[in-house]
Amino acid sequence: MAEPLIARLGIPPHPAHRKTTRDARIGIVAMLVGVGIYALIGVPTLCMALFVLGGFLTFANLRRRARNATQHLLNRAVGLLFDGRFADAKELLDHTETTTRLPAFLRLLDIHRTVLALRQGALKDGLRHADGALSQPLGRNSHDEQPHVSIAQGLRALLRASTGDDDGARRDTEAVLGNAHATPEALARAELATAISLERAGDRTALATHLQARRTLLLEHTHPRERAIVRGYLRMLKARTTSIYRETAEQPPSDEPPNADWLTQLAPGAAPFVPEAARRTDDGPRAPGPSTSTRTPATPRVDPTARAAAEERTKTPRSQQWIWITVIALPLIALTLALDPFDANPTPAPTATAPLAQLGSIVLFYVFPIAVFLTLIGFFLVQKRRYADASIATTLGALARGEESAAIAELTRISDTRALLFAAQAHLTLAGWHDRRADFPAALRHCDAALSKLTSPLYRELASDLLFPGILAERASLLAITGRVEDAEAEYQLLAEQFPLYAYLNATRLRLDLTLAGGRGDLAAVAALAERIGNLPLSPRDELLAELGRAAAHPDAVGANEIARLQTELRDLPEYRRWLDAVAPQVLTAFSQLGQTSDLGETDADTPPSATER
Repeated sequence: MAEPLIARLGIPPHPAHRKTTRDARIGIVAMLVGVGIYALIGVPTLCMALFVLGGFLTFANLRRRARNATQHLLNRAVGLLFDGRFADAKELLDHTETTTRLPAFLRLLDIHRTVLALRQGALKDGLRHADGALSQPLGRNSHDEQPHVSIAQGLRALLRASTGDDDGARRDTEAVLGNAHATPEALARAELATAISLERAGDRTALATHLQARRTLLLEHTHPRERAIVRGYLRMLKARTTSIYRETAEQPPSDEPPNADWLTQLAPGAAPFVPEAARRTDDGPRAPGPSTSTRTPATPRVDPTARAAAEERTKTPRSQQWIWITVIALPLIALTLALDPFDANPTPAPTATAPLAQLGSIVLFYVFPIAVFLTLIGFFLVQKRRYADASIATTLGALARGEESAAIAELTRISDTRALLFAAQAHLTLAGWHDRRADFPAALRHCDAALSKLTSPLYRELASDLLFPGILAERASLLAITGRVEDAEAEYQLLAEQFPLYAYLNATRLRLDLTLAGGRGDLAAVAALAERIGNLPLSPRDELLAELGRAAAHPDAVGANEIARLQTELRDLPEYRRWLDAVAPQVLTAFSQLGQTSDLGETDADTPPSATER
């Protein structure tokens, strides 16, 4: 069953599969060579050294290969969730569970199942899976698993609030807010759970205060469907009477329920105030193909010069590990033969220097390697512990909480450290921060700095699931924003070819298309792209760009109330307007002119809709 499923979903091997398999085979060969040397000519110290080192190399690479394969399947499952292919996602998650017994991966499996149940509106199933995720035992480095724990608690808080368990939701919310390693999405879901509880209790004054205080967090770090709840509450607080927002419309086939039905289950108070423009509008489940590259629209032709530059910039350097192994191994072998020479006579006469030679062999091939190995392990553990309290997860949480000055200072510090994976992640986070503030040249510099940290093949492998493709995705978007269209297309093409299972690949393609169409001022193209958003994880700025383009292109279809809502959002969020003015000024201008048009009816978001609109 596994092979047809993998083939049907178009899942290629992990990018590091070939390398880890090759290195594991080399380890096996080293072990066999050690045994052969002992059988043929003796030299037990050399034999033992080769056998132990070969065994360690084999074990380490087989373990890495198994972990990479499991993570690879999880990434594909996330992509299927974003595509709305829930049946395929469930089947793949069930298969992935058979490939691992590690609690950390089992927790991730239950988290993804919780998200799947939440998207389908199966709240009881979601609660069961969230409980399963939180029941998994923590490993020795429990702080590494706290971000995933916070995600599970945030999901359970949202589900509990939606099912009326306010006490349970409050406990989970407090746990998330008290977790220094909580992720931004966990914090946002916890705050959304609080908003749902307040609305269910009928305390609109407290709800308005809460939304005002947490507005940026809730808009920036929620899924598009969850973001629709936030906007629904904001409209509800402004409206004086019932709204047109629940008019129904024909929906494309999909594995997930219509947005109105889903909202009625999670946040019934917000459902009447969510426009049908926010419903799921993608094409439903895609037909499976031989490769996930078929999930994305055809990429325009790429300039060969731009493509060559992109390949050169992201080319993985040749590994130097075997040079170092050779440099270290040859002197050791020579010293071994000098200290433990073999002779045709199996019982050589003892000499006065024999005990000294034997002691030297033991020190050289046992004590010294073990000391070096433990020293290296200790160094990396110290490095890891040093940044544990100020990890990327902690800093991202602080940034999401609004502690910008301290978070940016910490990210800048981490970006200059010798912990290269941490440094690359810090640079990528800083790039996103500058992007949100429309400082695109600075964001691009941070992307380039992040790439410069990942020059080692080992680091490229460790970053191949999210970090490295995330850098390429952000860089492609920034290149498009700054007018370097050929370079942007080349960067995206490279991303799609090297990381076809990157969970955010479709979102990156859509963001790229939105940016290019918005930059040209092509309202029709932006409006068409807005209909393809569905549940792809776009940022609120990209989503707002699509909504403005749709409103400017089809104002009569969108309606006066939705236009007024967009005008209010632009007024209340000046940082979004500044970003849009830099990315798509013509779209913003076209939308601004709608307020001067007389045939749109009411434009005040506080004004009740007319009888015709109802």
